[in-house]
Amino acid sequence: MKRYLFIIFLFFIIFSFFSCEFSSINLKSDETNSSSQTTPLPNFRYDDLPIPNNFTLIGDESFSYEADKFRTGILKYQAKDDYKNVANFFKGELPKYNWNLVSSIEFQNILQLIFEKDSWISVISIKQKSSKTFLSIAIGPKSK
Repeated sequence: MKRYLFIIFLFFIIFSFFSCEFSSINLKSDETNSSSQTTPLPNFRYDDLPIPNNFTLIGDESFSYEADKFRTGILKYQAKDDYKNVANFFKGELPKYNWNLVSSIEFQNILQLIFEKDSWISVISIKQKSSKTFLSIAIGPKSK
């Protein structure tokens, strides 16, 4: 049963990442920085899930919900960067916050990283499209 819930959660994340049309409405982007910085920028939603500091939030495609000890959401970002640099950033930074890489899936210019920490799971989807990289960070509780 746990495995089925995890698979459903994973497919939900993948589906939501690829079903949205990315737009640049109401975005402030830093076009001058073309590589992932080593200094993480807090994503302003989850203190233990840093993002590269050259990414900007796509607010109209993101959501987050927190109550007591529960949190869930999908936060979407974009920047001019190479998706492999972004993947290396997460592989290097998230272990510093006690996240463990469980799995990674790569196909063409798309990469999914799945991390777990205590009772949480995070799916990070990275997609290269032309000169931009789109990032989706999803977090939710692990099934028991």
